[in-house]
Order: sequence, then C-alpha cells, then structure tokens
Amino acid sequence: PMGFIQSELDLKLLVLYIMSRVAGPVTFLQLLELALCDEGVDYFSLTEAVGHMVETGQLERDEEQRYSITEKGRRRARLHRVRFLSHRSRME
Repeated sequence: PMGFIQSELDLKLLVLYIMSRVAGPVTFLQLLELALCDEGVDYFSLTEAVGHMVETGQLERDEEQRYSITEKGRRRARLHRVRFLSHRSRME
C-alpha cells in the first residue's frame, strides 16, 4: 500500500501535525520514529524537510539539538489540518 506522503509538502504537513501534538521538544530520531508510521517517509527526506522548516521559522532547534514547533508552525498546522486529516482518513 502507498503511504500518505507523496510530496515534500505532505512530509512537512506530517511533521507539523506530529510536532503540534507532542508534549515538548523532541530529538530528530524521536521525530523520525514518529514519522516512519507512513511508508512515504525516509531519513533523507525528513532531514531535508526539517532543515528547511527550521530555516523558515516553522520549527526551532535548541542547544540540545531538540526540535519544537513555533507559533508560525502552529498557524500553518491549523491551516492544513483539515487537508491532512482528510487524506489520512482515505488511507485507513
């Protein structure tokens, strides 16, 4: 079966969805483990997406190399939540 993740945008939406629901900052490996629930996710694509999301201010990385979502990221997650959930329900 094909996963939900079909593009870089889909991957970023998945990251925002995950990050908006975790209790606190997470390491890259924790984020990877959570994102691997979808067959369309791989280490290299996630590395690139997370790096870009830090550069654009949707995620921030602290001195301990843990990631958290910013207010900009939360706004974008809310805007795209319906799209993500509708795709996810079709995949189940």
